[in-house]
Amino acid sequence: MEDEKKNHDSTGKSRCETKHNQHRRSYWHDYRQKGLYMITMAEEGTVLITPGISKGESLVASDTLDAHLPLILVQKEPIGEYWKPSQRRFYACAAGHLLILAPWVIDGATDYSRFHQLNDYVREICEATEMRILNYSALNHE
Repeated sequence: MEDEKKNHDSTGKSRCETKHNQHRRSYWHDYRQKGLYMITMAEEGTVLITPGISKGESLVASDTLDAHLPLILVQKEPIGEYWKPSQRRFYACAAGHLLILAPWVIDGATDYSRFHQLNDYVREICEATEMRILNYSALNHE
């Protein structure tokens, strides 16, 4: 009985569960702050680019589309002859807010390796593109 008290807090939750929930809240708070920072950057003219792999990346991409801000999405599904984006993405593309890119083939035996490859594609695009080209506000001052 005494050992049980050591392993549980005053609400009856295990100390491990309580610590996990605190870590999760801290993670989402930190993520939300980073997401808001990314949206602010987009509002200032930076074009966001993402493969939208993680839940957090997907949320930022969704918020970016909702705000009609520029976004480049590198998706894992190839764009084939009969491929069509969702209605939301279709209208964002038509309005010039969204560019969808997709590699023809993604090598890799696991989702993990394919996701890393998508992240590598995004990194290569960013490295090959001058930041002033990605920043609309910088173009207006040249």
